[in-house]
Amino acid sequence: MQFCVVGAGAIGALTGAYLVRQGERVHFVDASPENVAAINAGGIRIEGGPDPFVVPAQATLPSDLPAALDVIVAFMNREPRPARGELTGLGRVTDVSFVTDR
Repeated sequence: MQFCVVGAGAIGALTGAYLVRQGERVHFVDASPENVAAINAGGIRIEGGPDPFVVPAQATLPSDLPAALDVIVAFMNREPRPARGELTGLGRVTDVSFVTDR
């Protein structure tokens, strides 16, 4: 299954990193070119807690979403947020799709 985490900030990166750690395929999408470059260069580093770790990760800007996605999970705390239809209506989502926000 191909997950897409939209909003690779603190909560999105944490959630996606744990999915990667469990063997899932995860693609990260973020509006910040700097954040995308940092993720592509060094993966996602989870620090603190009893078991810090780093996972390799691939990220793109929203305009460069991959061709096929199974599940989109959105973590966005800024306004305006895209509507559910904007994320799931991209023509890139296969079988299962859902969107969550805070």
